[in-house]
Amino acid sequence: MRGPNVARTFSFARGLCILIAPIFVAALLVARPALSAPINYGDFSGNTVSYLQVTEDANSAGDNPPLFGPPTVAGDSIDFDPVGFNASTQNGGTDITDGNLKFSIKAKTGHAITNLSIAEAGDVTLGGFGTDTTFASVTTHIFLDVVEVDGVPINTVSNNNLSIPFNPSGGTFGLGTDGGGGPLFSSSWSGQASVNLNSFLTSQGVPFVFGATKVNINLDNTLLAISQQDTSVLIAKKNANGVVITVNTPEPATGLLALLGLAGLAASRRR
Repeated sequence: MRGPNVARTFSFARGLCILIAPIFVAALLVARPALSAPINYGDFSGNTVSYLQVTEDANSAGDNPPLFGPPTVAGDSIDFDPVGFNASTQNGGTDITDGNLKFSIKAKTGHAITNLSIAEAGDVTLGGFGTDTTFASVTTHIFLDVVEVDGVPINTVSNNNLSIPFNPSGGTFGLGTDGGGGPLFSSSWSGQASVNLNSFLTSQGVPFVFGATKVNINLDNTLLAISQQDTSVLIAKKNANGVVITVNTPEPATGLLALLGLAGLAASRRR
């Protein structure tokens, strides 16, 4: 059983790791630019939307795409099954894997994009005896640009403050706090972010009838692993339903009929 001083030490160490991890990741990415060429998978057609120019790249040196892997589309969802999208280290090392995924979502004629959901899943293993300095984390930042509404191009409105909340532990895992100091901690993790695009357009003062009809998405996915001597860390995106983007579009017939009805009523009143 941990004493209060030990527990506070573990909590402080984990908090320190969580605090410095984004700064550490940024420094690594600046110092070690990507050397690989991106992969453009092309365009994919769903029921009511198309995914255009689906492209992935690796932003961390030593990592080459594919990380997300080629996508498949079912209904209006696009699914990536990552292969080798992981960060691992042992005996005092550090590893970062940063993958970037870009694409456009274009609504087919008669439809609009009202809701967007992005889900990710994976697992993590921490081995050995140590503190929260043996650490792993997953982060995904989402950059969203609406470039077309009701089939008409608009001045781009952007939301760059989106990220996926992960569970458990907020997507951060320490051998001390989460693993009890050792010898083994293993867990799955998952997260999902949803965006109501109609609410977003309203908040930006953009008028619409049905909603957004073209949206650009940029996902920045980062896995970080840091180990102490005699410990090991592995964090990975799963290769089954690892990254899934789902779009909901309204059936426009009801709204269209309502508009036509109002137009007819107005004409009748004028007569």
